[in-house]
Amino acid sequence: MIDFNNKKVKLDVEKIFSRKRSFSEKYKKFLNENKEKIFTAEYYSRINRNPSGYFYTLKEDNSEVKWIFTSDDFIIIKGDGEN
Repeated sequence: MIDFNNKKVKLDVEKIFSRKRSFSEKYKKFLNENKEKIFTAEYYSRINRNPSGYFYTLKEDNSEVKWIFTSDDFIIIKGDGEN
């Protein structure tokens, strides 16, 4: 499992939407407006770890309340720790 802390990432919007969960309109809007943007993933300090990895926020996310993501939600940017 890749540790995405301080790594440059893009959101895997197709994968997130494919989970067929109910999403708020604000969340859908955030995802659609930022699907090509490069972010820096940061550990989410309130929740240490879940069974499948860490929780993250996005350093450049200027939302009133920051969105929380897991490692499954990211595509790592080549050249930033990818083998």
